[in-house]
Amino acid sequence: GHIAVGMGNLSEGRQVLEQAITLSAEHRFATCALLGWRFLAEAELASGSHEVALEIASSAIEVSQRPEIQNDYEQYMLVNTKARCLMAIDEVRQAGRLLEGYWPKIVQSACPPLIAHTAFSIGMLYQKMIAVAPSSAIQAKHRAKSNEFLAKSKQVWKDLGNPYRIQKVNQVQMNA
Repeated sequence: GHIAVGMGNLSEGRQVLEQAITLSAEHRFATCALLGWRFLAEAELASGSHEVALEIASSAIEVSQRPEIQNDYEQYMLVNTKARCLMAIDEVRQAGRLLEGYWPKIVQSACPPLIAHTAFSIGMLYQKMIAVAPSSAIQAKHRAKSNEFLAKSKQVWKDLGNPYRIQKVNQVQMNA
């Protein structure tokens, strides 16, 4: 499903992801279901269905936190997805509070991809904040924070040898 969405076949991808989620839930494969929900939320976000994506990500986060599941990796990745959904609907402060609360846990996880994804999301958050900053001094402060987090993300992706993600960070930095 994720591949179909990536190739532009949103309805086919959505259908495959929903089937995978249903089968995963029926067979109690929580990680597979969470991954499916994350991919589905990201597909909805990319297609402009921000509220739908937000609802999916929020529900999946709740599932990931259940005591019998406790899947920190998917929870943290879903938090990134939820934060991007919130930014897409101009709920920048709420996205900031969400990322701020999770950032220490993500750094403590010592999982480089999580750190890189979250640093990227935080960098994007600060870019959104630049546009609504009341003064040029605050804009400069937000720009510096954005650059700091984007550089952190880029360095982790370099360390992991992921040219695709490096290119994504470069695109954001060039458009800043």
